[in-house]
Amino acid sequence: MTPVRYVGLAKKRFGQHFLRAGEVLQRIADAAEICEKDSVLEIGAGLGDLTLCLAGRAKEVIALELDRRLLEILEQRLRAASNIRIMHEDALRFPLPEGLRKMGRPRKVVANLPYNVGTRILMRLAAYPSEIDLMALMFQKEVAERITARVGGKAYGSLSVLLALHWDSCMVFKVPSGAFRPSPKVESALVVLTPLERARADVGDPGIFQTLVRAAFSQRRKTLLNALQGWLGGEKNRVARLLHWADIQPGRRAETLSLEEFARLGRAASTLWQKGFEIGLDEAPHAQDQNT
Repeated sequence: MTPVRYVGLAKKRFGQHFLRAGEVLQRIADAAEICEKDSVLEIGAGLGDLTLCLAGRAKEVIALELDRRLLEILEQRLRAASNIRIMHEDALRFPLPEGLRKMGRPRKVVANLPYNVGTRILMRLAAYPSEIDLMALMFQKEVAERITARVGGKAYGSLSVLLALHWDSCMVFKVPSGAFRPSPKVESALVVLTPLERARADVGDPGIFQTLVRAAFSQRRKTLLNALQGWLGGEKNRVARLLHWADIQPGRRAETLSLEEFARLGRAASTLWQKGFEIGLDEAPHAQDQNT
């Protein structure tokens, strides 16, 4: 592969930090369990180091790169690999799920994601668990901790809850800043996500569930009774009704709720929303159970 100088190539607006360390590239491919049957979507091909590593093991690699300056470098460095297809694409606009469905299976997504849009790209991909067999993605360590956090932990938040509904996640290893050029000011970590066969819980309306979870964590220091008021138009009585319906104590905070408890909130919100919150407290499911 043609050598290349890294100086001056990384652009801050693209959140670029090129991964150079060969042993880290191999560990990423190992963690993703890349083999000759796999079709791999790589996001942010950069200078092609990870691309070539993946192509050495996979059936095919579709490499997306937004930075037009790097396309010529990629074409030159990777031209000897016949199983690589380079596409000038923005991962935030890449057609999903159509683009994935054009690839064979097993279908995996592997990437050293740009720091500035990594979470947004992840959430786009995570919306299609039935189309992806595995994701191995590099994030800032802080983001990786949020993805894999469990209830009650400091890093536990909306990202943890929303991903856990359809995905298993595991932080596989950490990567020091010196493995990148230019070196970022933070550590990075690889996260492997595998889709579940079915959602862990019934959350009611998915759109309502997502906005509810984000609203609950938007003011972490506040109780749910106060944190959810803005989401429900400032009407405290509606929040109280919602929490009663879900059998959640109003003095609790978002980080203490499990996925199943958030699912109960989601189901309650979906029902109450449809009825304009005009349902009596004694009609809540748990209230009916107590009266039988």
